[in-house]
Amino acid sequence: MTIRNLSPCSSLAVAVLVTGLILSSCNMPRPETPAPAPQPLPTATSMPCSLVAPDIPAQESPIYETRRPTLAWLYAGACTVDGFSVQVAPGGDFDAPETVSGETAPGALNWTPDQDLSPATFYAWRVAALLDGVPGPSSVTTFFWTGPSCDGSNLQAPVLLIPEEAAFISDPSPLFEWDYPQGGCLQANYALEVSASLDFTTDVLHAGVGPGRSFETEVSFLEDCIQYYWRVKAVFGDDISGPYSESATFYADLNASCGSHSGLPLIAGVVWHDVCQSSGPPGPVAPPGCVYREGGYGPDGIRQDDETPLAGLVVYYAKGGCPPTGPIHEAAVLTDEEGTYYQYVTPGSYCVWIDTAQEANTAILGRGRWIYPPGGYDSPVWHNLTLEWGDMQTDVDFGWYFIR
Repeated sequence: MTIRNLSPCSSLAVAVLVTGLILSSCNMPRPETPAPAPQPLPTATSMPCSLVAPDIPAQESPIYETRRPTLAWLYAGACTVDGFSVQVAPGGDFDAPETVSGETAPGALNWTPDQDLSPATFYAWRVAALLDGVPGPSSVTTFFWTGPSCDGSNLQAPVLLIPEEAAFISDPSPLFEWDYPQGGCLQANYALEVSASLDFTTDVLHAGVGPGRSFETEVSFLEDCIQYYWRVKAVFGDDISGPYSESATFYADLNASCGSHSGLPLIAGVVWHDVCQSSGPPGPVAPPGCVYREGGYGPDGIRQDDETPLAGLVVYYAKGGCPPTGPIHEAAVLTDEEGTYYQYVTPGSYCVWIDTAQEANTAILGRGRWIYPPGGYDSPVWHNLTLEWGDMQTDVDFGWYFIR
């Protein structure tokens, strides 16, 4: 449209119209800014991978008869790993140079060593997942023993180690350790006994122990100021037992309240065959090892180096004076191959004797009489002792003369 020859009033009207059109354009709708596109939520596969410790399931037996056992585990981690690192250490020492280690392929959940482990040996093992060559947290350390297991045909007496003989113990549930002399095979089971009496007529503790040669419980079972005895035997199956170890003793001083002491008193001695080698009538000088007795020569009651020790004899001791009263005996010990015996006791008075009427003693002694200790030749003879803390009575001897 063309506008020409407008009057001043007409020109003003046009200006107002144009201005109104410009102002009205400010309220016109405008296109909205587009909203951001929705982002996906994080998932387990999109998050950084975090390794977890593998789980080792319980096994039926702690003994592997093979020297190359297959060790298995479970893994519940969310990400795929490159494999697993396995370590097997003798005695549980992963820093030992004999430690065997290896890695598995991805996805493998078991591992077998590529070399023989030592026979009849205690091992610990652990496993960790690998990612980019870096191991994650290790599993709980698990233990096993290698075979072969002993077959029960040659059970031996264990050797006691801890507690040491005549030790003072402050722990009401102490550690017990022993060794087993049979090499080449693994003894699978032991029986541990602890008693307050040397003849083990009552048990304070009776524990079945697996192939480990030690035992410890968190249950307090010792009483204060009591002397205890312990022993161990090997066990095969349900009803086959080997010989007991020698019994050992210790003293429970749990709270340092048992009075001052310098060690348990010791009673020890030797039993021997007292001999007098003589022939013919008595002369002015007695032969070596002899004294004049009852119209002739007899043993002198002094042990000579060439006189024979008597092994396997039962030596009794009872608390109190001689002759013993009350119960016939408190305890009994055997003489060893050297004819010696010993026993640690608590302070007090004791009677020590050998009963020739006891069946085992009669089988060894036969016909004869006691020459030592002095004071009489008829059975029984005895030693009357009084001992304090730390006393050591090591000459409580007995000499026997065989009558042919």
